[in-house]
Amino acid sequence: MSKRIDDIQRQIELIALIESRPDHYSEEDLAEHLCVSLSMLRRDMKALRDLGITIRSRKRTCNAELSNDDLNFLVTTYFAFGNQERIKNLPAVRRKMKQQTLLFFIRTMKAIESKKMMEIDYKSKTQPGAHWRTIAPLAFYNAGKAHYLIALHGNIPKIFTLERIRAFRTLNESSGLKNVPSVSELFRYSWGSFTGGNVTVVKLLFQESFEEYITDKHWIDEQSVQKTEDGILVTMKVRLSNEFIAWLMGWGSAVRVLEPPELIDQVIKKTAEIQELYKSQRHRPEE
Repeated sequence: MSKRIDDIQRQIELIALIESRPDHYSEEDLAEHLCVSLSMLRRDMKALRDLGITIRSRKRTCNAELSNDDLNFLVTTYFAFGNQERIKNLPAVRRKMKQQTLLFFIRTMKAIESKKMMEIDYKSKTQPGAHWRTIAPLAFYNAGKAHYLIALHGNIPKIFTLERIRAFRTLNESSGLKNVPSVSELFRYSWGSFTGGNVTVVKLLFQESFEEYITDKHWIDEQSVQKTEDGILVTMKVRLSNEFIAWLMGWGSAVRVLEPPELIDQVIKKTAEIQELYKSQRHRPEE
């Protein structure tokens, strides 16, 4: 395994060198940089071309053409060698699945790759007990504090908490998925890891003192930032989930919602509920 990882790392470093200085390095230069033989270098180039990455040789020098998808794949693959993909909720998953834990991840990945259906015995927050559900797994998703399983359940994309899966079984049944949505497509308008809430155009007016911070932030795919006489106007297309509203209210008086009216109503309602909570606490008689 270590030898294979070394090969992949070297191949990513090779394509990085070629892309960084197009039509500069010869094969001999690249072999010297990477401390490999010419035959090894040519095998690495073939491995990259087999992945669909374009590498050309012109007048004994090399250049490459990387799409955004190519670049994303190479960067995230290289990151993985730095143990960036640590599964923080793995101990909780293992307490449930015990010796079946590793097999669960392998079988699920195989089901994703082969577009097969699975069944999971899942305990949700809303329903007592665990229930078997038939799903089409799409991907494992790293939300930072925990990993989740994204799958279609009844043709609806859902996020399953791994430690709530009690048991699993794979089915010899095709999911029938032709154009499998990517994780980025599923979360395109989501704030964080939740896919609930209606997709809405939101307009927020931030205090001018936050201009430098806000102009450097990329929160969601469809957003724009504009300086106005009244402050910094941020327009975004986002799902109105509880997660988004919680983030918004965390700004306090530094931001004002301009649109839509239903978001304004929700902020007013939640603010009133918080005020009422603390009013009742202040007037509670001391014991």
